[in-house]
Amino acid sequence: MTDDPHSPQAHGHPDDELLAAYLDGEAPVTEARAVEAHVAACAACREELALALHARSALASLPEPPAPGLAADWREAGGALPPGSAFPASS
Repeated sequence: MTDDPHSPQAHGHPDDELLAAYLDGEAPVTEARAVEAHVAACAACREELALALHARSALASLPEPPAPGLAADWREAGGALPPGSAFPASS
């Protein structure tokens, strides 16, 4: 919570961290229930939650970008080092 009387949290709205934990299924049961009760009564928070769910879904549908540089070469080689290559010995 915050000391700012104009912040959403000052009016009982869940903060971003709690909403993220709720969306991830990581919020403690009592806090998750409080978020559910609040969202049922608060159109602004319902909209915020819907936007977050939509954004996560959109991001999840994107293809994974190729790994740059050496990691891509390593991945293309099937995770094996080219013949004659070796990692430097660790000290």
